[in-house]
Amino acid sequence: MARPSLGSSWWVLSAITLAAAVLGVCLADTVAVAVGVALPASALCSLAALWASARRAKAALRLDPGAAFVHALVTSSIAIFVAFGIVLVHAYPTWVHRARYDEDRLVFGEIFVVPLLLMVVLPLAVGVAEALIARSQHRLRAVVRVSVGPLAALVTALAVVGGVRHLARPEPTRSFDRFPVVATVDHAGSEESTTDHPVGDLTLTVACVSYQCPVILRRSSQGAPPVAWSPRPGQYPSVRPGDPLRVRRDARHDLWIVQSPRDARYSRPIAAFRGPALARVDLSLTDFSGDFAPPLGWSVAALLGVALAAWFVRRARSVEAPPPGLADATLGPDGVLHLADGTTLSTTSHESFSPGPVVVDAPPLGGASYRDRATARIVRAGTLARWTASLRDERDVRLALAFSTLVLLGTPMMMAAYLRLLG
Repeated sequence: MARPSLGSSWWVLSAITLAAAVLGVCLADTVAVAVGVALPASALCSLAALWASARRAKAALRLDPGAAFVHALVTSSIAIFVAFGIVLVHAYPTWVHRARYDEDRLVFGEIFVVPLLLMVVLPLAVGVAEALIARSQHRLRAVVRVSVGPLAALVTALAVVGGVRHLARPEPTRSFDRFPVVATVDHAGSEESTTDHPVGDLTLTVACVSYQCPVILRRSSQGAPPVAWSPRPGQYPSVRPGDPLRVRRDARHDLWIVQSPRDARYSRPIAAFRGPALARVDLSLTDFSGDFAPPLGWSVAALLGVALAAWFVRRARSVEAPPPGLADATLGPDGVLHLADGTTLSTTSHESFSPGPVVVDAPPLGGASYRDRATARIVRAGTLARWTASLRDERDVRLALAFSTLVLLGTPMMMAAYLRLLG
């Protein structure tokens, strides 16, 4: 097979995915209210990319089957950026930061960082994936044929486990609400002040400098805060002067978590302290292994992907092989058909075909080998081997679309397993 002539997947898929990412972020809340389930924005990106790939693969199938297969399979490379977006949006912003908490920077990170990376890095990644798939597509065709079924079973199992687990565990977005509040501090500090607040046998110190108030939790028996600690804004987790504080206790993981409930929308942890030494720590989702469940929308998106992949597989299986009784022939300029064994046949449909190789529906000839003793119908131009190969190419393209569908819409559940949200 000739090397496929590659199209422009590197910018077409990138542009569509970028637009779908922005649209998905903007419409996430509206869609969640309308359908009752918060589908991840990655599902919209995946469906948009699959739609574009399916159209491009269909257009290229007749002219360049190799390029059609590449267009169908390269869509799965976007899963890398779906996974990155899930980590950035669902894991990193939810937990405690080492730097001071900055609402504006957080919003910028959630809304603009992913599209920015898509715009800069995604075209290069898709272009590299396209070249690699084109170079080794013969081996990849065999891999796709045998892996669609097991991959569908894996995605289905992960989606079912995630959906069942959702009934008994909270979502990561409501992570710290499940820990009991052990103290509420009505901090009324001014722009330049340092105050201590008792929390049982602990002391919460809030030192305000330049409209920012870093916090530290220490044992009351220690007396003053550690010498190494200094209330410099930006170095330690901070609140604003006058913000109330809540202290939550996670006894299982020996954590003390400080929150500011001033704005429910941004009621995220300010600082976390762990262990007997009350060391300030950064937290991630994996620190709470088995405590939470993936959002229900991830399971719904994965099952939607399985259903769409099953449709592609069904279409692949519906491609019928050439019927029996066909033979290769050569159509002469005079409208006479010449078979490989020297038999000549007449036909009444030669006006619709150019002279050259054709596939004919040859009747049984017995011992006759003379012109005009039998008539054959021309089925299509080309050879029987090329026809069979084109049908195999069509099946492979549809299976590649099924594979890409499972990878893209199943990525959230695979990330749920990686983030230990499935137990």
